[in-house]
Amino acid sequence: MERIFRGFAVSIVLVTLVCGVLLFVGCAKEEPEEYKIGSILPLTGDAAQWGAEPQKAIQMAVEEINSAGGINGKKLRVVFEDTQASAKLGTTVLNKLITSDKVQVVVGPVASSVMLAIAPIANSNQVVLISPSATSNVLTDAGDYIFRVINSDVIEGSAMAIVIAKEFNHSKGAILATNSAGVVGIGDTFEKTFTSLGNQILAYEKADEGSVDYKSILVKMKSAKPEFIYAIAYPKETGIMIKQIREAGIAVPIFSAQPAEDPQVVDIAGDAVDGVVYSTTTLTSEVLGTTYERFVGNFNTKYSKAPGSFATEAYDAINIVAKALSEGAESGVKIKEYLYSVKGYKGVSGEMSFDMNGNVNKPIVIKKYSGRDSQPILLFEAGNVRKLSK
Repeated sequence: MERIFRGFAVSIVLVTLVCGVLLFVGCAKEEPEEYKIGSILPLTGDAAQWGAEPQKAIQMAVEEINSAGGINGKKLRVVFEDTQASAKLGTTVLNKLITSDKVQVVVGPVASSVMLAIAPIANSNQVVLISPSATSNVLTDAGDYIFRVINSDVIEGSAMAIVIAKEFNHSKGAILATNSAGVVGIGDTFEKTFTSLGNQILAYEKADEGSVDYKSILVKMKSAKPEFIYAIAYPKETGIMIKQIREAGIAVPIFSAQPAEDPQVVDIAGDAVDGVVYSTTTLTSEVLGTTYERFVGNFNTKYSKAPGSFATEAYDAINIVAKALSEGAESGVKIKEYLYSVKGYKGVSGEMSFDMNGNVNKPIVIKKYSGRDSQPILLFEAGNVRKLSK
């Protein structure tokens, strides 16, 4: 009996030792083989054109990062989710990225309305959102985990109002806008700044988002006899607006915002874009050196087309996040702290520093279409305007 007990005891010890070794070898905490982040964009539906260019830029940035050895020897992987520019769907996919994919940072969304809807979820879960294109000024107070690499509508709207009043000497204008958060904010700020300079807005018309017919609105706008029209919307609607303004026989100058830079605006408006002046944070090689030109060249080589709206901003967002990860900021809390420390980051969309509200304040270029090609004509920076060489 004693011999049996001793044998049993020895067996227990051996089993314990073996299990201990196996536990040490097989159950030790494994380091992740990759860094995984999320991206929520409108990839299908009527709003798909807003997400296509950012997605291309993100994919290109990830390929460049991984081909260069990754981040700290690990690959970077982006999990894309489709919002269709819907706030409800945005909520669903963000929850999925947080609970199932365990991401700590998400690049996107594109639309301000979606960003505003999902910001509380990101904040409560300590997950960073960094948008390439959400401009609504309401996002300034959306929480500690909310960032964007594009100017708020206050900056762009104010800048264009000053430029039109002081550089183009117009004092009476009209605004045509679609009724979406990121567009109306620009229009409202433009109106406030323009009138504060002693000028007049004779008509301010807001059409439903996704509208394709502005003819009745333009009849009223024409009768107001403005010296110019400030037409602002997302790319597809911007192209339609410009085309229909000219078809309505309105010959006054047309001004617009960053979406006017998207290639589909020219595709839709055709020769009507000639003479249109618009603002953009896509800086020129004169301002950025060769940084932007190199990005455009690589994008063109990969996709056989020039980058469209928000491609540069999405590219910068990914690279800023990659830089945070490379410096050990792997949790949402650490990534947030890292972003607040960013000062003077030189990206392809301009030099950026994040303020206490996650906003940037980048210079604004004013471009003008000559035929179907646009050229930079002015730079607005820190309230000052200077001419750019052509």
